[in-house]
Amino acid sequence: MLRLIFMVWVFCTGAVAPLFAQVEEVNPVALPQRDADRMIDKLRDTTLLPVLAEWRLSELRIAEGRSNLAHWFFGLDTIFWVDGRHDAVSWNTGSKSRSTEQAVGVNQGAYATMRQGKLYTLGGTGIYKNHSNLFVFNVLKGWDLLKVKGLEPAAAHNRRIVNVGENEWWMLGNLVEQQDERGEVISPRTIWSLNLVDLQWSRVANMPEKLSELLGDFHVYDAEEFALIFGVSTGGVLNVNSREFVEIPQYTLARVPLHDAWGVRGDVIHWMVRDPRGDWQVDRLDLKQQFENSKSHPFFEPLEQQHAASWRMYAGGAGLVLLALGVGGWLRFRKQPKSVEAPVVEGGQQKAKPTKVVEVDEDADYELVEQLLAQPKRLMNALEMNELLGIGPEVSEDSQRSRRARAIRRMNAAFQSRHGVAFITRERDAQDRRHLLYKLGDVPER
Repeated sequence: MLRLIFMVWVFCTGAVAPLFAQVEEVNPVALPQRDADRMIDKLRDTTLLPVLAEWRLSELRIAEGRSNLAHWFFGLDTIFWVDGRHDAVSWNTGSKSRSTEQAVGVNQGAYATMRQGKLYTLGGTGIYKNHSNLFVFNVLKGWDLLKVKGLEPAAAHNRRIVNVGENEWWMLGNLVEQQDERGEVISPRTIWSLNLVDLQWSRVANMPEKLSELLGDFHVYDAEEFALIFGVSTGGVLNVNSREFVEIPQYTLARVPLHDAWGVRGDVIHWMVRDPRGDWQVDRLDLKQQFENSKSHPFFEPLEQQHAASWRMYAGGAGLVLLALGVGGWLRFRKQPKSVEAPVVEGGQQKAKPTKVVEVDEDADYELVEQLLAQPKRLMNALEMNELLGIGPEVSEDSQRSRRARAIRRMNAAFQSRHGVAFITRERDAQDRRHLLYKLGDVPER
């Protein structure tokens, strides 16, 4: 405690002022929103000294508008960091870094925290786009861009990151629409995990759908074992150990406490406001107490449910293949339809050749309907319908289309004669309006 007070006093009295004296000036025209020195001056405000000594915070953040955020991480490796550009100053070594690399550069909204004596930042908004870059600041080497493994979220922002512990962060929900390795759209409710030991991204679960809709574009304030969430229509407290959530409807973005700065000590958030006289006032919110005093609900949709859904999808696919083989065999070896000779038409001195007229075998057509009724998938594309009908890819597209249409007409006629409605209908693919999908009906209730 005495060591912390002494360090704060030394810094505030200007003992480390040379650290800032040699920092290169940045063109204010090119970076109009950045004023790191002004933010650092706010951190050095001597009026903070008594309250910092009293509250013994582990981290302090000072906000200025929506674009600037300064951090003060306390400890033996006390670090000042200013969002908006990757600026960092380490207390003990006197090292500093103000990166001008394009990969780092101007960057608003990055998440930052200390880990093993190093400053890590994740994501933010650069000059061109949102990103999820992971940087580390080493007091001896400066900034370094880390290479991560696995599919990473398209964008990360400090308002969505939860520090689970020393070796893991969560990102709650997708900020930018993206696709997975198979080209499928990733749910906007996805909870991502970043393992900081092996730098591996993974998707661990989804947020509950109904809660996600109520939260909307929410903001997270994380403490030690809990995270405070302010949403659009509701909010609450997340327990990162139990992965449970306590919904507190009054915690909305419209009711975030007014603050010029906020700090964390354990599971208590300190909202700090500087009054007109220059004194600091504080309101404390104990997240643990808030969580224990309300009924909790699961915040993660368990992975087991997702795995089960995947298993059902693969099982359904296997069922379609088996059904297609069965239908194909039935179509190939079923009894050929009877033919009758058409009436003989006089044509001069010769008679017209007899033609074959296919006799409709309604029972056989309805047997095919019953086989399709038994399979689980009710909406399919042309390729899947071909497989069900035993139409192979070796024939031309025109032949495939003709055979498919003919089979559908006969099944619809058989179904219509028994139930009064069509069995297969066509509708446009919502993902690609150029393509048609085939929808299988059900036997209507009497």
